[in-house]
Amino acid sequence: MGRTKRKRTRNRLNPPQQQNPNIGHNPTSINLQKWLKRNSFLNPFNYQLRNFLETGRGVTSPRSIRPLDVLVRIPLNLLITFDTIRKSELIEYLNVEEKSLNIQTLLTLFLVMEKHKGTQSEWKNYIDSLPCPEPTLPWTCKQEDIEFYPEELRVKALRLRNSFEECVNMLKVSFRPGASCRCCGKSIDYLLDTQSFRWAYVLVNTRAVYVDPTFLMSKDNSHQSLLSDDPSLALCPYMDLFNHHYTARTKANIVSIRGQYFYQLTTMTGFKKYQQFFISYGAHSNEKLFMEYGFFIPGNVFDFVRINLREVIEILKMSLEERQYKYIKNYEFDEDEVYVNQNGLSFVLKAILFVCYHPGISNYASYIFSNKYPTEFDSIVRMSTKKLLEFKLHMCQKDIEELKLKNLGQVHGFLDYREQYILRLLQLLEENMLCFS
Repeated sequence: MGRTKRKRTRNRLNPPQQQNPNIGHNPTSINLQKWLKRNSFLNPFNYQLRNFLETGRGVTSPRSIRPLDVLVRIPLNLLITFDTIRKSELIEYLNVEEKSLNIQTLLTLFLVMEKHKGTQSEWKNYIDSLPCPEPTLPWTCKQEDIEFYPEELRVKALRLRNSFEECVNMLKVSFRPGASCRCCGKSIDYLLDTQSFRWAYVLVNTRAVYVDPTFLMSKDNSHQSLLSDDPSLALCPYMDLFNHHYTARTKANIVSIRGQYFYQLTTMTGFKKYQQFFISYGAHSNEKLFMEYGFFIPGNVFDFVRINLREVIEILKMSLEERQYKYIKNYEFDEDEVYVNQNGLSFVLKAILFVCYHPGISNYASYIFSNKYPTEFDSIVRMSTKKLLEFKLHMCQKDIEELKLKNLGQVHGFLDYREQYILRLLQLLEENMLCFS
């Protein structure tokens, strides 16, 4: 699920009295709310859009919300789902015999098409409420800028950028030859206009919500050949006005009320009146939030410090026997699971360290999967954690100096992001010392 990019640096420069104005009275917001109301959307909490110091635009209310209250209940017909797409003219443009598409790509194409239709689109009020141009994400920046990113972020950004480019290339063989747009008669090649497609692609990736694909297909299973995956994503007007926070807990489901279906979001946490009301995108680390959504949250309890196998071997000066290396590779320990967080070493990182430091053990699994390690292994874990975190701290400080020299830090938000990363590293180092003191 997505939202507009947080602009902390700019917000800090504003005087306090300008931080919380009601921004729901601009024409775009008014038209969106009128359109929602005409289509059976209720606003029992009298939600208001305001600017907040830490997040920018967010949602609040003059009423408090208690745990288990329904935050939002939106008519299902106001969501842009696969059901919306298969009832639209978009399917006339696609040559599904050549290539089926995933739901993310179909939603992107639909958004481009409806924006192109302008006043002819029934989704105009929603589309007008979306940011244009799209929020800047690390992977959408210039290629030459990406080359200067810190290694782990550069790899992630290039992977995301490649996914976007592969999507565009795949679409080039997915349109029916000679197909023309209903609204203007022009070639439907406009769907592949780089600027328009990237705008829609970013918004789908940062704003889509999960819907139960089983429910959607149980109502209508037509045009399944369009899909290469489950239709589990949807765009949800108004829902994307709420910001994410790691302290929020929400539950989404589809409910039926007097014969009409609604997408309902229930909060498990309470909020005081005029406090910002948050929802949860999931248990995401700051790395994921920053790279895929364009913001991060100081103190995020789901944050971690990623360590790769090469760093373990080089920093700890390990020399692995072939048997040890094969054991690590044969178990396919995922590098995404090699990290240090507030709970200490991840299961996978601890297992790797055990294998590295114990070449003579014949049955690693009996220790690793029972989590019954030799007593002396505790001191090895402490020492190794300290060395790994100190190395990451040094590299992060070096990254910050390079970002400042290249003037990339504030432009793309990297300086703020890396500075909070340093605070996280220092906190983890302190906790490691306390844990074993």
